[in-house]
Amino acid sequence: MKRKAASQANLLTLGGHISHYRVEGSTLVPHWTCNYCGRAYKGQLNRARAHILQLAGKGIAVCDHAIRPLEEEKRRQLECEGHDAGMGWEEGGEETRATTTEPRRWEERDTRALVLAAKQDNLSALPMRIPGFPFGEPGERKVEVRVWMDLASSTCKKSFFLLLDTVLPLYQSKADFLFQMQVQPWNIQSILAHEVALAAYRAGGLQLFWKTVRILFGSMSRMNDEQVFEKSRNELVRTMTAMVSTSVEESDRMLRYLLLPIDGGDRAGRESLLTDLQCHVRYGRQFSVHTCPAVFVNGIHVEMGGSWTLPRWQRILDPVIP
Repeated sequence: MKRKAASQANLLTLGGHISHYRVEGSTLVPHWTCNYCGRAYKGQLNRARAHILQLAGKGIAVCDHAIRPLEEEKRRQLECEGHDAGMGWEEGGEETRATTTEPRRWEERDTRALVLAAKQDNLSALPMRIPGFPFGEPGERKVEVRVWMDLASSTCKKSFFLLLDTVLPLYQSKADFLFQMQVQPWNIQSILAHEVALAAYRAGGLQLFWKTVRILFGSMSRMNDEQVFEKSRNELVRTMTAMVSTSVEESDRMLRYLLLPIDGGDRAGRESLLTDLQCHVRYGRQFSVHTCPAVFVNGIHVEMGGSWTLPRWQRILDPVIP
């Protein structure tokens, strides 16, 4: 009886996915109806999970009407509940057609779920090229140096200007140097600074991008927590944009990627910028980049420590540059 009570309680936690009901004269096995296809089944929670998550080979027909892929949170919730229930699969559960239950009609929330599912498709967030911004003219040199930096980090600021003013004049003709964005999600200034830099690239290409990066690094003292804590997101975005733009037209071109439509932004432009940001974050995670600045030479991580000096760069690059 305790197992039966626990099973029915777990079935009820599936919420909007199934409808649980009782059948007169059959109290030993829980009965439920799928809210997507309208079919009625009997059996435990794991059978409902297999049906909704479209898991073949589990002794139950998969649902052809469930959204696939399910939203990530719902999928994780279902999988966790099945693990916590600790119940094995029941073989040969009987399938019946409910005579009083109609298939659930599509509603507005279903449309939103389909849009979310499409965005979660890996193909929808693939970049047009490998993420990264070249210092100078990109070439096909044998040595490639990728530098991950956070636009809101004082350490990265010092390393950036050393690289720009001292290292590049010596090695730019011998190696391809690329700037990689390392967004630190716990710092709102970091997130917004990288969004502004991406908006600058979309609005004015590499020329406006590098101008924006230099100004954001140089004006970092104006974006300390003490100075921006009481400001809204839109106020911070407008402040950063005003620092780098030289005209109202240039500022408006950048803001269309940074603001929501209700505030004067462009929805398609905003979504495309967030896709770009996602690609940069994913690219850094693939290389297990966490702290920055970080340096990779021909795809291999080089431990720089705190010694971002010209002699340190020379010891790293001279042996690999022909």
